[in-house]
Amino acid sequence: MTIFFFLIGLEIKGEFKIGELNSIKKLAFPMYGALGGMLVPVLLSFISNNNPIIFQGWGVPMATDIAFALSVLKVLGNRVPLSLKVFLTTFAIVYNIGTVMVIAIFYSNNIQIPLLAIACGMLVVLYFLSYKGFYSKFLMLTFGIVIWTLFLKSDIHPTLTGIFLAFSVLIHQKISSFLFVD
Repeated sequence: MTIFFFLIGLEIKGEFKIGELNSIKKLAFPMYGALGGMLVPVLLSFISNNNPIIFQGWGVPMATDIAFALSVLKVLGNRVPLSLKVFLTTFAIVYNIGTVMVIAIFYSNNIQIPLLAIACGMLVVLYFLSYKGFYSKFLMLTFGIVIWTLFLKSDIHPTLTGIFLAFSVLIHQKISSFLFVD
């Protein structure tokens, strides 16, 4: 799942930088949709259940998986408008980050803060290198494995590693111009 979210994260970062989500106005709709998609099932669960034991599992209705919808979009290919693909992909990323964070924070018994701090420090190094325009596949792979392991050992869901690593990859738009001479 980490590799899946890494690839989806790369797609979203590309959309943030040079694509359909390059402004707050364009990003707001899928963000609000994802937040509503997390909160509405939880609220419905609270409203429809009176059993106190059910309240302990309030995060379960939130944790539905959207990977199936992304698979259907891929199968449908070009018959689906680009705007719908971008919306659903952004929705999926925000939704899954939110649900994994809820599970990690509220359902983890023993978060290892020192390990998490080391992982975050390594991510900061990767973000800084990306900001400076430096990218190394070897460094990314090495840091990625270590960060994934640290997230796992710190009792935080390691799929977040894929998203965080994707946002540290240097992305820029190549513009080519051709001069045709007769």
